[in-house]
Amino acid sequence: MKRKSLFKTISWRIIATSITITVAYLITNRFDIAGTVGVIDAIIKTFIYYAHEHVWDKVEI
Repeated sequence: MKRKSLFKTISWRIIATSITITVAYLITNRFDIAGTVGVIDAIIKTFIYYAHEHVWDKVEI
C-alpha cells in the first residue's frame, strides 16, 4: 500500500503543481516567479500529503 500511496502522491502533485504554476503565472505574468512558487508548493505539499495518507491508513472506521 505504501508504494501505491507514493505513486498517487506524485501523480497528484504533478497535476496540482501545474495548476499552481499556471495561476501564479496568470497573476504575475512571470515564469520565474510562477516556477519558484510551483516548486516550493510542490515540495511542501508532497510531504504533507504523504504524511496525511499514512495517518489515514492507520484510521479504522
